[in-house]
Amino acid sequence: FMSLKLDILDNNKILQDIQLPIKEVLISTDAIELSVNFIKNFLAKKIYLIVSDENTYKFLGEKILYRFKSESKVNINSYIFANNIKANIDNVEKLEVELKNIDMVFAVGSGTINDIVKLACFRKNIPFVSFPTAPSVNAYSSPTASISVGEIKKSFPAKLPVAIFIDISHSKIPSRLIKAG
Repeated sequence: FMSLKLDILDNNKILQDIQLPIKEVLISTDAIELSVNFIKNFLAKKIYLIVSDENTYKFLGEKILYRFKSESKVNINSYIFANNIKANIDNVEKLEVELKNIDMVFAVGSGTINDIVKLACFRKNIPFVSFPTAPSVNAYSSPTASISVGEIKKSFPAKLPVAIFIDISHSKIPSRLIKAG
């Protein structure tokens, strides 16, 4: 667990020590490379699934796929949603079907992809790692997933990622996504 100490008083007395289940948060120009050792050490089995949409796969998911495929004893595949995917229960259920025999999921995308992955992994009890692509989103570290059921948006309890790796070397993030937050 990562420890977060909140220093609220002027005299530096720590009022609260919060234990977070997120084991690593890394912002780096080399985040993909640095994620490899963390993830290899986290699991004995190595069957991974990258979940993204078409844009985030081209932007970052493909790079992650090729880097992990270069590792021996790693089985990694991709599940790519169409662009403009909606965070709804149907997409959560579609992803759950793909999670059979998966040891870890890599959520590569913004809040929509992360919310779908968080709920599917929660329901299947599978750890996941977040590779955020939009800095204006809080879904990466939120313990809930905002998912539409029919026409109603609901907040579901969800799994937190075991790690968040933000790769800034490929930062050609559209300004609309930076300004959105």
